Amino acid sequence: MLDEIIHYFAIWNIIEPCIFIFVIFIFFRDPIRRWNFFGYRPTAVTGIFDPKLEKVIFSKVNGFWSFNQGGIYEDNMYTTVADILNREVGLPQTRFKLIYFTSLGKVRLHNKRLLTRARISAFSIRSKLRGKGYMGCYIRCNLEGIESVIKKGAGIEEVRVVSFAEAKKLTDERCDHEEHQEKKRNMIIAMIEEMEGFARDEKKWRETQSIEEKSEEKASKEAQPENNEENGE
Repeated sequence: MLDEIIHYFAIWNIIEPCIFIFVIFIFFRDPIRRWNFFGYRPTAVTGIFDPKLEKVIFSKVNGFWSFNQGGIYEDNMYTTVADILNREVGLPQTRFKLIYFTSLGKVRLHNKRLLTRARISAFSIRSKLRGKGYMGCYIRCNLEGIESVIKKGAGIEEVRVVSFAEAKKLTDERCDHEEHQEKKRNMIIAMIEEMEGFARDEKKWRETQSIEEKSEEKASKEAQPENNEENGE
């Protein structure tokens, strides 16, 4: 009996650290929990683009151009995106679709006015925030005539619908605002390049579909005379 107890304890001593490591891995795998833990405010960057027109919505805030952004307050990313877009540019949920989102990285900031916790209850080893962690949200939207729908929110100086190339140029404009540092600008440019790739792939798909439809239409027309001859016989 004693030998069995010792045996079970030995097995548990091996399993216990494995379970602990697995739990830690699962916890830190989520970038939002990881950023909160190490003192970075989770922030959603809402990249709105139209793959067909190859354009994006860009807003000017604090003197620099970028995608609209806001703190992540909920686990539901779609709700977070909807709140940000409604608050900053007045877009209703029916006008856009969140395709996917991915971690862009974090940026260290020293201006405390830019740093407020997204959640009061966030579990963190730091009492004060160190910077922001950015989640890139790729949002599909039909931008044709969207200017009539856009309503500038508080703090938004200007909103434009621009091409991918123009967006890159605006991103590279010189600005002394701390958050618009080179690392953040590179994140925005990386998002634009991702959108360009998405637009190219979709364009190829549309062209392939068009070729297939024309081929089917041609085959259908060629088959019609044969059918008419058979009916006549």
